[in-house]
Amino acid sequence: MTVLPVVARELRVAARRPWTYWGRLVAGGIAVTMSAWMLLAGRRVGFENNGTPLFFMIAVMAFGFTLLGGLLYSADCVSGEKRDGTLGLLFLTDLRGWDVTLGKLAATSLGGLYGLLSVMPLMALPLLMGGVMIGDYARMVLLLVTTLFCSLAAGLLASVLTTDVRRSVFLTFLFLMVIVTVAPLAYETITWFAARSARRSGWVGVLVESWTPLWLQKATPFEAFSQVHGTSYASAPWNYWCGVIYTGVIGIAALAYSSWRLPRVWQEKGLGDPRTGFRGWLDRRRFSGLAGKDRFRTRWLEDNPIAWLSGRHWTRRWLVWFFLSGSLLGAWLLGTWSNEVDWWKEPAVLMVITFGMHLVLKFWVANEAPRQFLDDRRTGALELLLSTPLTVAEILSGRWLALWRQFGGPVVAVLLLDVAGLWLLVASRNDAGEEGEMIGVWLSAMTVLALDLWALGWDGLWIGLTSRSRTATTWMLARILVLPWLAWFAYLTFVGSMTQGFGGIGTFETLLMLWLAFSVGNSLFWGLRARLLVTKSFREAATKRTNAWSGWRRKRRADLPDA
Repeated sequence: MTVLPVVARELRVAARRPWTYWGRLVAGGIAVTMSAWMLLAGRRVGFENNGTPLFFMIAVMAFGFTLLGGLLYSADCVSGEKRDGTLGLLFLTDLRGWDVTLGKLAATSLGGLYGLLSVMPLMALPLLMGGVMIGDYARMVLLLVTTLFCSLAAGLLASVLTTDVRRSVFLTFLFLMVIVTVAPLAYETITWFAARSARRSGWVGVLVESWTPLWLQKATPFEAFSQVHGTSYASAPWNYWCGVIYTGVIGIAALAYSSWRLPRVWQEKGLGDPRTGFRGWLDRRRFSGLAGKDRFRTRWLEDNPIAWLSGRHWTRRWLVWFFLSGSLLGAWLLGTWSNEVDWWKEPAVLMVITFGMHLVLKFWVANEAPRQFLDDRRTGALELLLSTPLTVAEILSGRWLALWRQFGGPVVAVLLLDVAGLWLLVASRNDAGEEGEMIGVWLSAMTVLALDLWALGWDGLWIGLTSRSRTATTWMLARILVLPWLAWFAYLTFVGSMTQGFGGIGTFETLLMLWLAFSVGNSLFWGLRARLLVTKSFREAATKRTNAWSGWRRKRRADLPDA
């Protein structure tokens, strides 16, 4: 009798995937590069005998990697089986829910665990440099493994609850945001309510405050990360263990619920009545009746049929607005809880908020741009679309029109928020030098936002025509968003190694203009390249079979008959 047969099978499949080993190589390569840069910087500025900065730099990268493990590895592990209709075959045997969930978790954790293991030896290097104890290293490793497990379990749960890959990724991101923020936000809400109640009626505030569990404030992996170092841990060890235990318990709960839920969701269900449920309630709020829906459909079809095909689900547009308004509301609540009355008048705070919105919008556009073409290629609808009188230019303009209707308004709103931040910065009358630097950074970020979104849109259309898997979106984000930063860091490293310290690499204005040049040139290159490929090779790429491709990794002999 084989114990956990799905685990054994999934591990064998995962061991044969190229990305399992390429991911380990990429993670280790990034850690080696950043460690070399940090050691060079330490030699120049004089902290080469203190390994704490190097330790926490590698730990921050590893911590971010473990938090995103659910998005990278497990967000589509079960939903893909449900789309292919193969999940039900597993339950025709005597397998149980926990057999399948443990197998999927083992398979998805292999790549993440390999990547984490490739970083751990470099994270131990500061033990030889001083400033870091073996206990700090052990606590950090425990936290990273626990966080990776929790993130993978959250992605597995999202994959169990839905079938669509984009919805699964969104649910995973939502679960991770809730896991890391819900307990501290609950604590801050209760204490804020207690403070307000104490001013009105003292006994209510005292009662609420006395029943407030203090562990809520520490129940987040971020709190455990901040308490890893020896001095912080020695003063309050419970803060670290509270964050670790909370993260592990949430991961176990997500895995247990996935095991219970999975045998109950594999059956195909009918479409149901679209007028009922939450979606029906939203439709009734959006449209007064069938006449309103017909007017909406007719208006979009008259503009462009492809725009209607891509944007007929009107809720996608409002999700972007919901995110922006929710972000501003959350920032306002945090400022209110911190008792900072005029926090919104601080340009630096608004800069952090808007830059976070920039990043989320870029990720959102990168996920949405290839969506329609990927779905149409998978179902064969794209070849049928090419048999209509629509031209390639009309198809592309319709796709861009749908993207503009979904993201155009939110992008303009974020840019107006940037302008408001610049106005506050000028009105605050801070130090002239610091004010000029912040204005330069803000204007550069606004320019890069527009160009990155344009490049991501064109590159996403090309990926939708040629990609075979969702990992291509990750590579698109890497080459458009990460590559300029790598080039900039490479310049700093090279020039800093050739001069007497990093003070010889140039002024702040020079470095900012160099980063702007790298970012603008990179976006223009990839955007123009993708635009040329899409416009010139649209029909060839759309009709090419997904398994009939060749490259340096794999070649397919054209003379062999199909299986």
